[in-house]
Amino acid sequence: MSGPNGGYSRTTLAGKTLTDLLFREHYGLSVLAIWRRQQALRTDLSTLPLQFGDALLVYGPRKSLEAVARDSDFLVLDEAAAQAPRLSKAPLAAGIMFAVIASAILGLVPIAIAALTGAAIMVVTRCLSMEEAYRAIEWKVVFLVASMLPLGVAIQKTGAAQMGAEAVVAMVGDMGPRWVVAALFAITVLGTQIIPTAALVVLMTPVALSAAASLDISPHLLMMTVAIAASASFASPLSHPAHLLVMGPGGYRFTDYVKVGVPLTLVTMLVAVWLLPLLWPA
Repeated sequence: MSGPNGGYSRTTLAGKTLTDLLFREHYGLSVLAIWRRQQALRTDLSTLPLQFGDALLVYGPRKSLEAVARDSDFLVLDEAAAQAPRLSKAPLAAGIMFAVIASAILGLVPIAIAALTGAAIMVVTRCLSMEEAYRAIEWKVVFLVASMLPLGVAIQKTGAAQMGAEAVVAMVGDMGPRWVVAALFAITVLGTQIIPTAALVVLMTPVALSAAASLDISPHLLMMTVAIAASASFASPLSHPAHLLVMGPGGYRFTDYVKVGVPLTLVTMLVAVWLLPLLWPA
């Protein structure tokens, strides 16, 4: 809701309740929570008087959100959510995506070239505009990976990767490939709780390749282990932006992620340790 910091000096909604406004009937949206003074309110919302700066978490059709965006008393924080999807372009966009994936799977072109070509066709066919394409690029990730690549090379050149591989080999090298997969998975999944996934993969790749060379096992097996383990970032709100995004509005605590994330990570680890050596034999 608009307030002193929301671009409007006053609003007609302050002091009124959702029931007074007939919010659901008027806009066709259900209010799931109200964010007020760093606190998520989820009970008795219909009778709670609204205040300046309240943030409403709503659920409903996208067209209804467009109606809210047109109301000067509200400020939609996610502008993209208030825009109706271009359903007429959906079949074309799906076809382009399928072509990109199929060409990469069949080995017709490298995935980087296929993806870049697909993105260019999306813009040319007006599935999205050039401005939308620029906004969709995660520049933070691009610069993060670009800055981490020299660090990964340094880890390999200075022998740090070899030291890490030797530590893994010393722990479980004599126990077989599954134990190597388990150890590498555990090390990577611990790191991904505090290190961004893209950066962690860059750091762990030289270690995995060195371990594969030392043990004379498939590098594909250990690289896939790193890829899956780096994605198993379930046990910490710091491991992925989406975790932090829902932490505040959901009223979650750090321990909530641990309670759900640790068992899920263990299940992922068990499945990976069992399945990966079958798909990529050592």
